[in-house]
Amino acid sequence: DYSAARVRAVADALRTSGLSIGFALSVPFDGRESRAKMSSGGQTEARSERINLVSASYFDVLRIPLVSGSVFVDDPARKELVVDQALAKEFWPDGRALGRDVLLDDDTYSVTGIVGDTRTVDLNVARPTVYRALPALLRGLPTVLVAHAGADAVARLQAIATRVDPQLRVTG
Repeated sequence: DYSAARVRAVADALRTSGLSIGFALSVPFDGRESRAKMSSGGQTEARSERINLVSASYFDVLRIPLVSGSVFVDDPARKELVVDQALAKEFWPDGRALGRDVLLDDDTYSVTGIVGDTRTVDLNVARPTVYRALPALLRGLPTVLVAHAGADAVARLQAIATRVDPQLRVTG
């Protein structure tokens, strides 16, 4: 298991590569899907919604456009969420998602941003998704995402990762 400090050390080291890097527990088409109970405002019953725990840089790396508001800060203690357009339309048909409080698995979060819809499970359908900052403690490292950076990117990242933890492997 990696402590929050260990995850930060690896992330900080990888960021020195000069590459555009993001982190996520689930990446497009990996077959994993996490869900959380979510409700807002006067809703009497929580709904099960698709959730992904990501770094703030995840959206830039995958070129997911910010439609309005801002991306959360990489600090899970701030209790901020980003939702995609599909989820915003379902929960707030009046178009006023920003700043709304959301109950997500017994914790209250504030919606700071809305991003474009993505097709990360099925190429034909955008599935409503809520995004939250990676937690302070993980049972391992999240997946590292790298924006296209040329043929030597894997070797550069492997060299950096090996300095931090010789057991880490980079594939590309």
